[in-house]
Amino acid sequence: MLTPVQTGRDWAAFYLNLSRTGGDVVAYRLAGRPAFLVNSPAHAARVLEERGSNYVSPAHPYRELAGLYTSEGASLMRLERAGAEGFAAHETAARMLAEAGERAAVSFCDLSEDGPVNVEVETKKLMFAVVARLLFGVDASHLAGEFVSAVSFAEECWAQGLYQTPSAEPDASEQRFRDSLARQDAAAAWIAREAGAGLADGNVPPQTRGAVSRTLLNGYHATAATLCWTLYLLARHPATLAALQAELDRSDAPGPPRLLRAVLMESLRLYPPAWILTREAVVDDRLGETEIPAGSSVSVSPYAMHRLSTLWERAEEFLPGRFLKGRPSEPFAYLPFGAGARRCPASNVAVKHLHVLLAALLRRCRVEPADDEPIRPRGLISLRPEPCIRLNFKRRL
Repeated sequence: MLTPVQTGRDWAAFYLNLSRTGGDVVAYRLAGRPAFLVNSPAHAARVLEERGSNYVSPAHPYRELAGLYTSEGASLMRLERAGAEGFAAHETAARMLAEAGERAAVSFCDLSEDGPVNVEVETKKLMFAVVARLLFGVDASHLAGEFVSAVSFAEECWAQGLYQTPSAEPDASEQRFRDSLARQDAAAAWIAREAGAGLADGNVPPQTRGAVSRTLLNGYHATAATLCWTLYLLARHPATLAALQAELDRSDAPGPPRLLRAVLMESLRLYPPAWILTREAVVDDRLGETEIPAGSSVSVSPYAMHRLSTLWERAEEFLPGRFLKGRPSEPFAYLPFGAGARRCPASNVAVKHLHVLLAALLRRCRVEPADDEPIRPRGLISLRPEPCIRLNFKRRL
């Protein structure tokens, strides 16, 4: 059986080490062509915003699904103006997420009775079901485990560049890869049909299935990763967790408590969902003293930039207090969801929703580490913990 974790390259470590070789722009080669890692907020601003039209990446077909989204889903994806209906949609989403957080607290505590919880898997299943409900008004919780498992295996293969060209006689690992894609496709087709996108004969066009699958993936993966890493950090810092839960217990005011907001911002700094932003230069350009030829790959790594000691004091440490007085960094030094025209359209709302979900969960349970094993992030679709994060959950109320 394929074991990509043991054989695949750790791209997050690669870009982090590359960023530490020095210079505002680091040149290297990627798949035989010129590539550059941007290491400076000023140059990141040029690539992602000021000269964004020259640094392109494939567009995501969100608008192809505009007619399928629920009201709150369309508002979340910024396909509707945020008028009265948009605000009501966000309130509906917040209620749904608070309920999901309460259910997750019960579920995680129940699972802990049989041993530590695999938090990466459980948060992805949780957020898959939430996102399917938010975007499409569909209860797809019965598909969560299969979809998450299929994506998990497929992204390991993508990270290694495996099976890009189908074999005439696939081995067991390649067949498993194909099966994982088929399971994702089948889940997307089911959701599309339930949302009203099926044809008269019940079939769903491949383009629609692909758009639904990618939208689900983009919607749940980043939020689940942030939730997973935040729970991990809180379990490793019990004093911060205790202070946060005390704040939650005495807070009835609207909006997120200050410490909760700071904890999430610091978690997003250390483990940003958009950990690598890669573009292709359309025409020749210059970043500082570095010539950027047309056709070259240009990357900004928020994961690496967020850990630069030149930009962040005690950059490797979990210090939520740095965000209690605002954002202690220059523009484009903090990019957890990207920036410019390609910034995640739902990023601002997603953070607010994480406030609601995490608050509901932490009001009802304590979280503790299951062991002292060190965890490192691997750069796949998001930053995947390796080995998996296992935590214990205990009821508070």
